[in-house]
Amino acid sequence: SEIHRHEFFVALIKIAIYKNITLKRKEISKLRKKGHQVTLSIAKLPSASKALEMIYHEFLSPVLENMPAGSKMRTAVGSDNVMILFYDNLTQLSAVFAQFPEESD
Repeated sequence: SEIHRHEFFVALIKIAIYKNITLKRKEISKLRKKGHQVTLSIAKLPSASKALEMIYHEFLSPVLENMPAGSKMRTAVGSDNVMILFYDNLTQLSAVFAQFPEESD
């Protein structure tokens, strides 16, 4: 069984939303049901794009840094060619994020 690139990105987005938005919303709900005050800083949830960025910085970046080819991967990901690839596919990438509306609760 093989995972395709777009399936990988969609999976990352879903994981990011679940970990940083859905679970946090459930946690806030539990606190409120128990009668606890939830401060605005705790109740503020990240957007889908920010949640994905958090997953990258918390999990993917450390893995890439510890890989033998980590420096090559960081250089490749930050290269002009990759940025051009992202820019060329901006419409499709935006469409993926549009599937997951911004969370503001």
